[in-house]
Amino acid sequence: MKTKNFLNHIDQLAEEHELTRQQTLEAFEKSIISGCKKNYQIKSCHLDFDKEYEEFFLYKEYLVMETEPNTINEENVNIKKITCINLEEAKKLKENPQIGETIRIEVDPKNFNFYASQEFKNKLNEEIIKFKKENIYIFLKKYENKLIDAKVTSIKKNFCTLELEKEVQTVLLNKDKLNNDEFEIGEIIKVYVTEVQKTTKMPKILVSRICTEFITEIFKEFIPEIQEGIIEIVEMARFPSLRTKIGLLSHDSTIDAVGSCIGDKSVRIRHIINILKGEKIDLFLWSDDPKELIANALKPAQINQVSIIDFEQKIATALVTEDQISLAIGKFGTNVQLATIVTKWNISVKVI
Repeated sequence: MKTKNFLNHIDQLAEEHELTRQQTLEAFEKSIISGCKKNYQIKSCHLDFDKEYEEFFLYKEYLVMETEPNTINEENVNIKKITCINLEEAKKLKENPQIGETIRIEVDPKNFNFYASQEFKNKLNEEIIKFKKENIYIFLKKYENKLIDAKVTSIKKNFCTLELEKEVQTVLLNKDKLNNDEFEIGEIIKVYVTEVQKTTKMPKILVSRICTEFITEIFKEFIPEIQEGIIEIVEMARFPSLRTKIGLLSHDSTIDAVGSCIGDKSVRIRHIINILKGEKIDLFLWSDDPKELIANALKPAQINQVSIIDFEQKIATALVTEDQISLAIGKFGTNVQLATIVTKWNISVKVI
């Protein structure tokens, strides 16, 4: 069947739905075959294109069998895939048909009845949606495990709706928000994409502001030395909304890891804390020496001495003066708990 400007119509449809030409042709092929099956009540049809895609040829297919169709053994032929006819019926369609031959009869889709035409339209819409979902999934998948900007479009009791790339929306649940997060509609916020999931509808994007990866990516974005690998975040422990403790290591002896992250006049760290809505950030130098590591991790408290109680079990005691005990333990015990998590040492704090 020759169709005027067929390829132009395909390209227009592809552009309208942000698909490739190949995806649109595939959607068209599946749809017109589905309509053909509906129109002729058969199991198999075939579509061919010429080289220039100016013409396409649609066929209904039959398999010629020696026995009656209802007596065919499924072990010999998969009758679920093609409509079978006997030799006498085949002779009505073609001269000198052969047993086992697949007969193709060209048909014109202009002759489709109402139900077949509807089947074609519905199938085409279904295939377009499928490809759009797949393209959006592929597009969004590259943002998985990354920090992105999102626009707040609505605020509900248990979540807020965010708009991402290509007008794709997701929700930030209250459980994934910081305690001090108070947004306004239209505000651009930073979130970490923990996962992009395929669903029966559009891809589902899971985002968070409380995971440790959120902190890591913020530091990468605002501290060039971390992005470039000069400064390494070795370990991190976090109580979201309260406090985060980060162990840093500089791979350049001329660069101070902690000082670089704090920035001139504390500009860098203040900017990060603002994004975190006031969450406290403790930065300390990482060390391979357990005593030095534990003392550094307990900062801002001044540690007089660290005693290793059991090296294999990683049990240690930090000794401080009485005026440093509250700093060493921290509010609600957060300082010593985070130090224990980040160093992987079981730390107790005692007064000298």
